[in-house]
Amino acid sequence: YLLKPIDFERFVTACEKAQDYFNYLNSSINSNQQSLYVRSEYSLVKIPFQEILFLETMDDYIKIHCVDKPTVLTLSSMSKIFEKLPQGEFVRVHRSYIISCSKITSVKGNSILLNNIEIPLGTTYVQEFLRIYKNL
Repeated sequence: YLLKPIDFERFVTACEKAQDYFNYLNSSINSNQQSLYVRSEYSLVKIPFQEILFLETMDDYIKIHCVDKPTVLTLSSMSKIFEKLPQGEFVRVHRSYIISCSKITSVKGNSILLNNIEIPLGTTYVQEFLRIYKNL
């Protein structure tokens, strides 16, 4: 913010900061971005995409299950997190689950196996999942 009397140089700096912040908020996912950043336990946590096994919703919270790291709990919605994930690498298979396509061990009936963890396949998401899974 600016205090009167306004110095022109300070005004230009404030405008540049506002423009940078606006661009940050409205930018789409960067193609060379390799990590997901979430707030958890009063800190910002960086989770590489290749470490994510699956995401599970718990009311207003999302549990991010990783391969070799402990589970991260963050306050967010499934749709907001899904927008931050790279398309084609992650797919929503149930109203409560998003999985990493590269970690799929097998598909059996209406369930998907990820490292010996069984994830249900919702009827609403079957067509989209099969389309992506066949293209892997």
